[in-house]
Amino acid sequence: MTKAETETQVRGCTRRGFVAAAAAASLAAAGALFSGRLFPGAASAARADEGFSASAETEAALADAQARYQAALAQIDYLNGQVFDAEARYTEITDQLNATIAQIDELQASIAQKQAELEDAQEVLAERVAASYRAGKGNMLDILLGATDFNDFISRVYYANKVSDADAQAIQDVKDIKASLEADEAALQEQRVQQEQLQAEQAAQVETLNAQVAEAESYANSLDGEVQALIAQRDAEIAAAAEAARIAAEQEAARQAAEQAAAAAGSGDAGDTGGGYVDAGGSSSGGSSSGGSSSGGGSGYQPASVVSAAYNYIGTPYSVLDCSGLTSTAYADCGYSIYHQSGVQYNTVVSKGNLVGADGLVAGNLVFYARGGSIYHVGIYIGGGMIIDSIPSGGVQVRDLYFCDGFCGGGSPL
Repeated sequence: MTKAETETQVRGCTRRGFVAAAAAASLAAAGALFSGRLFPGAASAARADEGFSASAETEAALADAQARYQAALAQIDYLNGQVFDAEARYTEITDQLNATIAQIDELQASIAQKQAELEDAQEVLAERVAASYRAGKGNMLDILLGATDFNDFISRVYYANKVSDADAQAIQDVKDIKASLEADEAALQEQRVQQEQLQAEQAAQVETLNAQVAEAESYANSLDGEVQALIAQRDAEIAAAAEAARIAAEQEAARQAAEQAAAAAGSGDAGDTGGGYVDAGGSSSGGSSSGGSSSGGGSGYQPASVVSAAYNYIGTPYSVLDCSGLTSTAYADCGYSIYHQSGVQYNTVVSKGNLVGADGLVAGNLVFYARGGSIYHVGIYIGGGMIIDSIPSGGVQVRDLYFCDGFCGGGSPL
């Protein structure tokens, strides 16, 4: 395997591991939504229907599916850890293999250099031998005749032999170095074969682990769909229970309102009825009522003061101030008397000719909401598309003008 091929395979393995890890991270993020929490929409529904629950069978099935989903996510995390370790080992082996290949390249260059040195030395020695052969015995005669004495003769013969011995030794030294380098190369080639085998085995392990991750992700995706379906089923059951309770409460409120109306008619007390019903968002309401009165204000009406008065009651429980109780109290704090009943307050605004749409509202105006042709809720407009009102689930708070359905206008009751 070439260095380029090795690097390509490393990048391929690393990319596959990254994709698997990214997919698992995505699934883990989705899984966090199931770990004791809901999707945003489902969470909103649950808060709206607080205090209600689905069937025990649905809750048990959802808990089981969530547990299996969490186990699948844990398995994906574990497998991705294995992929990470396997790819790290693959990279380590590849680095070692590349280092071995580089050493082999260096040795081969050194061997080639020693081969060239050997050839040069052998050529020099061969030239000297040939020259000596051509000179024959005359060469030795020159040595004898050129000596000044016997000791000089012995020295000349000795050094002549030493020159030949040095050439031969130089050649042998080069041969020895070359043989040593070739032995080192052979050992490195064997090491290279072993490392390439380890690399191939490690790449196969990475492929196997990535396949296991893909299988685990597929299983987790199937559980994801199962959990979502069960969440939808649970929320539908909760919503149905809440709706049934709401209808029952409206019916009971209507019954009580009717009893109060009958009692008021018998005693001459107008009360806070109006022949309507009490909705989850406010006081009893209904059609027109002639029992109320509206006074105080006239040209001295200062709606901003009503807003300031209403702010003083932020946080007051609904049991202390219902919706029409808040509006009548805020107006009373400013010296204006309006009837404590949303339907009557609406009729008063209409009779004054003051009913306007959202665009015509000014701070301090009353705002009304109707359902089934009857006014069921009232609040105080404070400007900027916001109101202060009182509802059972939160008491007196600042809310958006359209926080509930049925807005049907507003205006001054004075």
